[in-house]
Amino acid sequence: AHGTHVAGILAATSDNDLGIASTAYNAKFISVKGSRENQSGEPGINDGYAAILYAAKAGYYSQGFSIVNCSFGGGGYNSYEQDIMDILRHDYNALIFASAGNGDAGGDDIPHYPASYENVISVTALGTNDTWNHWATYHNSIDIASPGEGIRSTKIGTGYVNWMGSSMASPIVASSIGLLKANNPSLVSLVRPPPKWIFSIFDSSISLIKYDEACHLAYILYILLDFQKDDSGKIFQKKGVNNRP
Repeated sequence: AHGTHVAGILAATSDNDLGIASTAYNAKFISVKGSRENQSGEPGINDGYAAILYAAKAGYYSQGFSIVNCSFGGGGYNSYEQDIMDILRHDYNALIFASAGNGDAGGDDIPHYPASYENVISVTALGTNDTWNHWATYHNSIDIASPGEGIRSTKIGTGYVNWMGSSMASPIVASSIGLLKANNPSLVSLVRPPPKWIFSIFDSSISLIKYDEACHLAYILYILLDFQKDDSGKIFQKKGVNNRP
């Protein structure tokens, strides 16, 4: 049911007088199984990273590019998983979007993976009032925020249901990038995951301005001003006239 709901957000057919419309209204998608058979109770994601790699390769060998949405995750960093994210980005030209979590990794300010890995665009959820409603993960590894409450989408069988979660927020962003690629493929090359450290610049500002605005501002600084980080951890502006820190 969870995957069916996410798929509807990603690529539901539009303008057919039925149900819902997705942002990438005429997109195609491939669903990849990351769980194993014969699990008792709620199935877990056993082979999630193998599934991501499969999806990225399928897109790359089909059209040289892929958009992969990961509406799953949990706590705990793993260097092997980070290596996979790096390979997907650099070898298979994949844009990876992942749900930032629902505060279920030990607190709403705890990093959630794969969303918190480098080369992954982490998406947290906003409420119906377009602000953070104190339940979705709220961490400096977040890259962008999108609606995540009362999201209507498809369910198994027939019909539609409203759900909430960062799992719903992530495919909204991924679907938007799909629409961008359909209309202007050259612009997609400008979309790239900023390094997670760029958002640490705004740690002290998060309480002063809306969280999503802080994320967007940090992203603009990274893309337009080309902030970099040297081996010692010092942040500097690569394109600055005097490379002043």
